Amino acid sequence: MKSSITWESLNRCGYGRVDEACLKEPDKNIFLLRREAVKLKLEGQALKEIETYTGLKPQEVCRLVSRFTTLDDFGVYHGEVALLPNKRIKQYTRTNIEQSKRSEQQGSLSGILGLTIAKHPDVFRKFVKRVLQQGTTAFRGLKYKKSYYYAEFLNLLREDGVTDAEWPFSVQGAGKRTILKLIDSISNQDFEKAVFAVADVGGKAHLQVGNGMQRLIVGSAPFDVIEIDAYKIDGFFSLAVRPEPNLTTTTVINRFWLIAAVESRSEAVLAYRLVFSSEVRAQDILDLICDASVGGWEPISELDVPGLEYPNGAGMPCYLIEESRGALWGCLYLDNAMAHHAALVSSNARNILGFSINYGQLGRPERRSQIEGLFRQASQRFLHLIPSSTGSNPWNGRSEAPIENAEKYQINIDEAAQVVDVFMATYNITPRRGRSYSLSPVEVMRQFFRENGLIFPRLQDRLQSVSELSSHVKQCTIRGGIKKGIRPYIQLDKAHYTSAELASRPALIGVRLRVKIDPKDYRAVDAYYTSGEFFGTLHVQGIWRHSKHSVTTRKIINRAIEKRVLECSMIDDVIVKYREHLISSKTRSTNLELQRLFDEQFGLEGDVEKEAPAIPAPVEKVKVQSVTSMIGFDLKPGQLIPGPEDDY
Repeated sequence: MKSSITWESLNRCGYGRVDEACLKEPDKNIFLLRREAVKLKLEGQALKEIETYTGLKPQEVCRLVSRFTTLDDFGVYHGEVALLPNKRIKQYTRTNIEQSKRSEQQGSLSGILGLTIAKHPDVFRKFVKRVLQQGTTAFRGLKYKKSYYYAEFLNLLREDGVTDAEWPFSVQGAGKRTILKLIDSISNQDFEKAVFAVADVGGKAHLQVGNGMQRLIVGSAPFDVIEIDAYKIDGFFSLAVRPEPNLTTTTVINRFWLIAAVESRSEAVLAYRLVFSSEVRAQDILDLICDASVGGWEPISELDVPGLEYPNGAGMPCYLIEESRGALWGCLYLDNAMAHHAALVSSNARNILGFSINYGQLGRPERRSQIEGLFRQASQRFLHLIPSSTGSNPWNGRSEAPIENAEKYQINIDEAAQVVDVFMATYNITPRRGRSYSLSPVEVMRQFFRENGLIFPRLQDRLQSVSELSSHVKQCTIRGGIKKGIRPYIQLDKAHYTSAELASRPALIGVRLRVKIDPKDYRAVDAYYTSGEFFGTLHVQGIWRHSKHSVTTRKIINRAIEKRVLECSMIDDVIVKYREHLISSKTRSTNLELQRLFDEQFGLEGDVEKEAPAIPAPVEKVKVQSVTSMIGFDLKPGQLIPGPEDDY
């Protein structure tokens, strides 16, 4: 087979090469002479002519050619590597059975491990599986100890019939050093399997990084790829809970969330939100997507933290670059959180904005490297430096007395929110290395929009507002009956909606309407015929019409009423009753819900009351239910408030 190998065929398939400039002078001369002899032989020159030209004997030339055309472990010809002086290309194989040694005698055991493995192949196969933890996950995450596997190897040899007169039991130390080297060689043979067996969670996350392979989806221009993720901030913070606009009470919470959207090409933060809840809901992600798409960020007019101010030119892209507002996205990177798989995000938002969604593999945060880098910097620079922080784990960043520090230093959540806002704005004007070439994210994005002459697809004009973009549509059937005296209405989340026009038109009973819902204000909805014609605005009736509330709040309170933990009558304001219930049931979890409810009613967007026109009262009885304990079901101390039942 080797006799048919020619120099031309070797050049086509490739072989190991050596840079002779790296060799020292004596070895270099020997190598060049050998390489020339092999080349001449493979080109078809006679051995005597080669001997005359190079001085190498025919037997030596044949030996060198044989070494040159031998395959290595990866199926590649050794090539020039085999011609290096004193280079071993074949592992030493012991053939003689070991002889007995005196107690202090050294040496005479070269290749004994290979001989043992050859005599007991089943032992080696089992040992490889145990070292790489194949077929079991029992030891994943535990500390990797080679001494444990050394003992396992000895046990396998015993089970296979190795006696005390044989190696390794016949020598002092029982061959420990040699077997530990065997464990290292097994790990080095398969990097990925070794990482899963040895590394911790962080090491496994880095497994896919730096493998030399190009990503399938690469953002070459702004808004090609957007990354969204959530970061929980654990600690004890003094929260100024405001049950009413003019009433403030201070208490302590132990967690809130930071969610953000980052543009991958420029690394700019498009939008962020602080979520005061035990978990992030789908509606929070939808609100973030709307903020990042439409924009609307403005600097906080009055900062309460002494010395805190925005640097010149700091802000979000939508504020600094008008052309970036409403730019359509190419692909949205998300992880596999339940909120990201909800219909509001995976279907509604995707259909309206037209982007694709890439969820990626479980446990692979490195694919969203830009937003993970943002969270890492935020945590290292100030979030985990707060005196009341509990850090990322008990051994990293945890304060010794977080609760006492929160009360002593009055670590106010509103002030923390101001710090986050200034940090995000400053982050966008901080120069980056790598793909940005020492430009800031805003500078990169500004050049693409204003200097490169690129045309970016944009949202339709009717979607250029957060409220219009975040609204969603449901199909409803008009109900009612003349015989029972029930005026026409539609029902949404166990509440009746009607108007003066609808209430006086019984001929519409049974007709289907398309209803557009603003998730931030559920008191009124816009109704359309299925043909697309606008019918009118319908207002909620009964206990829900008094105070502004969101779809999320409606669903949480409905579940509380179903579980008989909240009592309301037709004359009650259910939002006020729910707020009073949260105040009377103070825990760190209910404090978060109370803050969310206040932001919903009295937040920066304000509360524009929607007065409903006078409507004849429907002839319908409302069932009154009684109070028992907490929201949704009985909660134990420290238990989290449950989220809504569906996608909101």
